[in-house]
Amino acid sequence: MILNMLSSPVTCWNEQDGTATASVVGGYQPVEFLWSDEMAQTTATAAGLYEDTYSVVVTDSLGCTLTDVISVDPTIGCFFIAEAITPNGDGYNDEWIVGGLEYFPTATVKVYNRWGQAVYSEKSTSSLQGWDGIYKTKTAEVGVYVYYVTVTFADGEERFEKGNLTLIR
Repeated sequence: MILNMLSSPVTCWNEQDGTATASVVGGYQPVEFLWSDEMAQTTATAAGLYEDTYSVVVTDSLGCTLTDVISVDPTIGCFFIAEAITPNGDGYNDEWIVGGLEYFPTATVKVYNRWGQAVYSEKSTSSLQGWDGIYKTKTAEVGVYVYYVTVTFADGEERFEKGNLTLIR
């Protein structure tokens, strides 16, 4: 029995729409599948997967088993940028983080208040620090802020994103 593995990436950061497929050559039918995802799927193709590494155990009718591992990759260049932050200590949206930047270690992220002052700036996302609504050791004012995100792809292409971020307490 031989396993051939194939996966499709998630369409964007933190999406649950990747797939992984195990194709069996040889073995005795019927063949059973057991994936390591949270739903313990039992079909040749596991669907609805997050970006992660998954294993599959394939068992044929004689009890022969094979195990293999495959990764469901991200789609690089797809970002999730929240439109609001609520840094009130309840554990939900207490930090503003741009999802998908972990693949761009030289990215820059800046947030400005209505007076044009930079209240948050990060020049490298290798540490993936998010903005917690603090400006100069004090809580930033409730209101609308502007963010700028710049990333550089491996081929040198630069991409620029900007938008509004609302801080709510």
